[in-house]
Amino acid sequence: MDFKVLPHEEMHIVKQIMLTISRNGSKEGIGYFLYKRPLSENYKLSTVPEDKKDFEYRHNYPPQYIFPNDKLDELILSSVQADFPESRIHNHLVVTTFEVERIQRLRNRPSEETHFFIYPTVDPYSLMSNTDPNKIYKGKRLSFKTYTNFHSFSIKDLAFYIYYKIDEEEYLLDEFEKLKFL
Repeated sequence: MDFKVLPHEEMHIVKQIMLTISRNGSKEGIGYFLYKRPLSENYKLSTVPEDKKDFEYRHNYPPQYIFPNDKLDELILSSVQADFPESRIHNHLVVTTFEVERIQRLRNRPSEETHFFIYPTVDPYSLMSNTDPNKIYKGKRLSFKTYTNFHSFSIKDLAFYIYYKIDEEEYLLDEFEKLKFL
């Protein structure tokens, strides 16, 4: 099968959050969702020295440990782990048309709409001393698809809650706005 390299501006990382539960002593994946992060100077794969590139590195290229994870990725995963503690993240490097097709196959599954509710963490004591009782805090709701290899009833009506520090409001809400769920 032939493939083409994508233009640099189309290269990206797809984050696959695996929703996992523990049942009868074993872990079971009930679904997953996908979101896309563009490669940039601040969001790029770690470099590995040549002498550390062993058989396992080359066999499993790209290894999961070289992928970036920033505050945004951590907030997303920790909000999911609040309900599904065994959940984890798997990264896919998308730099060719072959990987684009692979991601498309992950999307060709039964799915249900899921939501993130993003709100600031507000200290009630600081609210009582706040001189502006009419201050409006920003929140956001993001809707996206969660996919499953099984029946979609196991992922129906899912919602996750992300809380951020007020001093990070502008940055984080802007970053969430840029996210592209697949």
